[in-house]
Amino acid sequence: MGRTGQNPLKWIQNDENYQDITIITIVHIPDFSGFWENSFEALKTCLNSLKQNTDEKYDLMVWDNGSCREVKDYLFSCHANGEIKSLFFSSYNMRKLGALNQLLHLAPGNIISYSDSDVFFKKGWLKESLRIIKNYPEVGMVSGLPTIDKTENYFGSTYQGIENASDLLVETGNNLIPIEYINAHRKSIGKSKEEYFSSKNKRIDTKITRNNVSAYVCAQDFQFTSKKEIIDKVLPLEVRSEKEYYDPIYSPVFEAKLDELGFWRVSTEDYLIHHIGNNVDMLDYELLKINNNPKQRSKDAPITKTKSKNKIYKRFKLHPLTRKVLKYVYSKIYKILYEF
Repeated sequence: MGRTGQNPLKWIQNDENYQDITIITIVHIPDFSGFWENSFEALKTCLNSLKQNTDEKYDLMVWDNGSCREVKDYLFSCHANGEIKSLFFSSYNMRKLGALNQLLHLAPGNIISYSDSDVFFKKGWLKESLRIIKNYPEVGMVSGLPTIDKTENYFGSTYQGIENASDLLVETGNNLIPIEYINAHRKSIGKSKEEYFSSKNKRIDTKITRNNVSAYVCAQDFQFTSKKEIIDKVLPLEVRSEKEYYDPIYSPVFEAKLDELGFWRVSTEDYLIHHIGNNVDMLDYELLKINNNPKQRSKDAPITKTKSKNKIYKRFKLHPLTRKVLKYVYSKIYKILYEF
């Protein structure tokens, strides 16, 4: 029996109602124990801050990298209500590099912004990133926070380009990036002062300004914004030799290729995104250290729901070691009462 009728797709025009900006993220929460105990709350905080603190129109594209059923159901509900425009599920973990390769290829926007799913977005994060891209056509990657780590590898083209550019105001020094920014990021990745600063004694910050728009020479792989036309020149992302293999989770092939092609890697002047990690309880405290202006603080979306207004509780909340001790004691009491 022959086919009945004609496939409607033969005469329906392409639907290109997508936004000019595509924001992409990768989610991997296989369960709610151990390292991932608080990751689900971090994911919700991330998506909520993105929604509340992004003024520009955008499409959100998510790749689930083998998460548990509850996380998949949550993402599907976000897709059903329109918060997520494109949602992809993988039954296994393709690692960050594999999933990123897919998302960068599929994203339809002319501007593509990537973020890990444990990032808090502050007001103005995308606006300032776009200002840099507009005023610095040489830039292939702009992150939303100034940092002093990851400022040594794959910045050859950036420094060379800055040296050859005659229309830039260039400032250098060992303390240009505010210490509040540095410490906020340091704490978010769980590093002590000794561990973090031990290898940065000879650090030199570089700040560039053009058309009254400033940027620092530094960038992070966990959040960045770029142009589709530049990304297309970098793809595919693949480890080409053993020297490019960094670790099982992510190898900085994207950064290496940008440097080879002569594109710059920079950050915004202000601290506009924050790495949550898997410790949502410390987020409010960490951001408070860089949000000393109450008026500016009020512009941001709520960071986390307040569990208690009790001052004693908040004091305990600021000390992770105290929380760990209480958690250990609780688990022992629970076993005594219910497992014996």
